[in-house]
Amino acid sequence: MQVDPTLWGWISITFSTVSGIAYLWSIFFRQTRPHVFTWVIWSILTSIAFTVQYTEGAGAGSWATGISAAFCIVTVAACYWKGERHITKSDWIVFILSLSAIPLWVISKNPVVTIVLVTSIDVAAYIPTIRKSWGKPREEMIFGTYLSNVKYITSLAAMENWHFTTILYPLAMLAANTALIGVVHLRRYYTRIT
Repeated sequence: MQVDPTLWGWISITFSTVSGIAYLWSIFFRQTRPHVFTWVIWSILTSIAFTVQYTEGAGAGSWATGISAAFCIVTVAACYWKGERHITKSDWIVFILSLSAIPLWVISKNPVVTIVLVTSIDVAAYIPTIRKSWGKPREEMIFGTYLSNVKYITSLAAMENWHFTTILYPLAMLAANTALIGVVHLRRYYTRIT
C-alpha cells in the first residue's frame, strides 16, 4: 500500500513547523545563538530552492521547503537580538557567494543549474555555523536539526515528481544537517572530557 504524497507533505510540514518553533524557542531562551550570516543565506537560498521545487512539480514534496524558508526569515529577525555577531573572513566569502546566486538564478532560467548552484552554496552556508559550533558546541540546538532531518526524509517521500531538480536540495540538506549533528556531538563529547 502506497501512502498518498499529500499525507507525507503534511507530515513534512508538521516536522518543519515543530523544528522551526523549537529552534526559535531555544533562541529566545538563550540556549542557541544562531549565526546571522548562515541564516540570511539560508533565507535567500531556501526561498529559491522552494521556487525551483514547486515549479518543477515537486508538489507536496516542496511544502516543507516553503515552510522552512519562512522560518529562516523569522530566524534572521531573531538573530538581530540574540544571534552570534562574530563574523570572520570566511563568513564574508560564503555570504558574498550566496548573494551571487540570485543574479545567476535570474539569468540562467535553467532549473538544473539553479538547483545545483543554490544547493552548493546552501551547503557552504553551513561553514559559519559549523565553525561556531566547533568552538561553542552547546550554543547550537541539535534537537531541531534532528527534526529537520525527519522533515527532509518525509519531504522526499512526498515528492510527486522524482527528478534531479526536486530531490537534490533535500538530499544535500539531509547530509549537511547530519554533518552538523556529528560535529556538535563530537565537540560536546570532547569538551566534556577535557
